[in-house]
Amino acid sequence: MYKYAPVFISLSLAGLYALGLAFHTSYLYELGIEESQFSLSIDRLFFQGFLALMDFSSKGILWLTLSAFFIAILASLGVEAMKSLQILPAEPKYQKEHKKAEN
Repeated sequence: MYKYAPVFISLSLAGLYALGLAFHTSYLYELGIEESQFSLSIDRLFFQGFLALMDFSSKGILWLTLSAFFIAILASLGVEAMKSLQILPAEPKYQKEHKKAEN
């Protein structure tokens, strides 16, 4: 579980950075201001990205969470169905070898 944490964190930060930059650039464009006049530091871009994410996609986060939950349920039901139809082995190969080695 912990070995995937850096990947998740880096992808989240890259997403927040891109969202913050797009939000800031479009905000200045709508006001008719050139973006080079108001450059933001990286922490402000992350903050703008977080605000844009919370303001514009709170409903999207709810649907994303529900979708992920139902996909996980369907995947686990599929695995159990494949095990009951004996398409997948009930025990992984390494567990069988370990039991043989103990005996």
